[in-house]
Amino acid sequence: MPSGFDQNDVHNPYASGNHWTNDRSTTPTDQFIEWSFNTPEDLSAIYIWNHQSTTPPANHSGYDVTSFDLILIDASDNVLLNFDNLSLSPDSNMAQTFSFGGTVQDVSKVRFEIEAVQNSTNFTGLAEVGFESVGVVSTPEPSTILGLVAISGLALGASKRNKNSIKQN
Repeated sequence: MPSGFDQNDVHNPYASGNHWTNDRSTTPTDQFIEWSFNTPEDLSAIYIWNHQSTTPPANHSGYDVTSFDLILIDASDNVLLNFDNLSLSPDSNMAQTFSFGGTVQDVSKVRFEIEAVQNSTNFTGLAEVGFESVGVVSTPEPSTILGLVAISGLALGASKRNKNSIKQN
């Protein structure tokens, strides 16, 4: 996310480098993103800006995520909190907030598993993501903070199926 960007800002239209997109060789619902923190964080919410697949110059409309699971994990790979089938509105350039119902302590990883997309059979992705930690929005930057946001191909044993990772585009 750009410096100073927060949950009240509008995501820019689709452009190279401002979104995460899956590898075309796998189906969208076999995808996940896993963010890892250098040190455990106390988190209370996640802010998600959905992919702007209907805004030109996007070539493939309809690959916004519409349903996902969210799993908060500690340093020992124990599940701290698990949400199934959360809904995400497509075609929105505003942050969508998902509260954790209070502060979840010592989160080392957050896993975002895609369950459904708008209508694409080839692609899916996200625009921006931020985490609320003690009233401050953390802004993951995959290209500069290796441990904060790691897009990982490792499948967790607790996962209901093996999914493939999404890369930043």
